[in-house]
Amino acid sequence: MPKTKSAMPNTPPTLLQVLPEAVLSEWINTGTARYVKFDESALIYLAGDPCTAVDVVAEGQIAVEKMDEEGRLTRISQFGAGDVFGANLIFSGLKVFPFGVSALKPSKLLRIDPEALIRLAMANREVLLSLLMAISIKSFALSQGIDYLTGRSIEDKVLIYLRQNLQHGQIRLQPALSKKALAEYLDISRTSLSRALRQMKSDGLIDYDRSSITLLKP
Repeated sequence: MPKTKSAMPNTPPTLLQVLPEAVLSEWINTGTARYVKFDESALIYLAGDPCTAVDVVAEGQIAVEKMDEEGRLTRISQFGAGDVFGANLIFSGLKVFPFGVSALKPSKLLRIDPEALIRLAMANREVLLSLLMAISIKSFALSQGIDYLTGRSIEDKVLIYLRQNLQHGQIRLQPALSKKALAEYLDISRTSLSRALRQMKSDGLIDYDRSSITLLKP
């Protein structure tokens, strides 16, 4: 798979961008790594499945989801092209998926043997830094998603989401998620989210329109 030689300014290169072509070809030829395709809505991992490889999203988008006792799914985090998942579990020693993973759209994953990736990272500083960055960013995203599942009010969840996604000094956010997806992410119904947004606007906490939310009391 061709890789971009340089990332956009101030954007850390992904593991796929820094992975040497020769190494990837060798891994594919020896079975050390392989591409795996999934259809939209396909189940990739069940909660409790062993984590035996590091997966890199080559194409598509996948989601980490938690199922409650009534069978309802709550989306905790999403992974897009270039993102790495499973590495935090492998290197922490847990090696078991605590949540389910499914494809949000047709996706292709590069599944890598962790020992081979460790050896490469020890010999290639750029690969090491990219891997550490990927683990750090996604570990934070997962913990942020789990934070929304705790016993907070809907207003608190919305404020946490805004403050964690606004850049320093900004007060206006154009959410990447639709209202339906945001409600799922916050583990609430769309109706409850709409009602909470109206109340928060009435209370002077936020203002919003179809495309953005403005935090009035940072």
